[in-house]
Amino acid sequence: PLDVRGDAAVVWTGSELVVWGGDVEAANMGLPGSDRSYADGAAYSPAKRRWRPLSESPLPNSFDLVKGVRVDAGVVIVRGTATALWDPREDSWRALDDAPAPVEDLVSTGQAALSYSANARLDVRTGRWTQLPDPPARLERPSVAWTDEELVVVGGPGTPFTRATAVIYNPDQDAWRTATPAPDLLTAAALAAGWDGRRVVVVDYDMGAVTYDPSTDSWD
Repeated sequence: PLDVRGDAAVVWTGSELVVWGGDVEAANMGLPGSDRSYADGAAYSPAKRRWRPLSESPLPNSFDLVKGVRVDAGVVIVRGTATALWDPREDSWRALDDAPAPVEDLVSTGQAALSYSANARLDVRTGRWTQLPDPPARLERPSVAWTDEELVVVGGPGTPFTRATAVIYNPDQDAWRTATPAPDLLTAAALAAGWDGRRVVVVDYDMGAVTYDPSTDSWD
């Protein structure tokens, strides 16, 4: 039910794949016409083998970056700073407060969402964003992972091929800390990070892979 697009928010709810927003850079994607953005979405159920269109959202149609995460109450979608919650059961939207800065990353803690780029926490129940304490470093090209207890951010302090570093936010303590230095082989270019249930797995541009264990503050 959706036109071809890139840069959409893609979220797995546990039963459906939700796709919302996105845009087309026509020349770069080899498509006819001019550049265009989208403010629609759909959800795919593997069990039913069919898509269903999402109802109209309160989010803008723009070229701002779109991010989404599953939370206990549904799916949070942020476009730039505009924020909304989609309820999969009711196919309904609720507009939430704007983020304090553009959101370029987003993780779910269940009842809340965290963004390192906006340095803020979204309370889904109240719909309000609150500022986090200043992190010990502002990392460039960050990749984020939620460990079920903490937000781990891996990125670079400077040029892309410097050694990557990591900072960690603990919501219970409302405090940041700096991780022990990462291995020299982990460069801060095209990083991707994910939680495997015990460690944060980090892969860089050269396909170098390392793991970080937050319980021991150690890399392997």
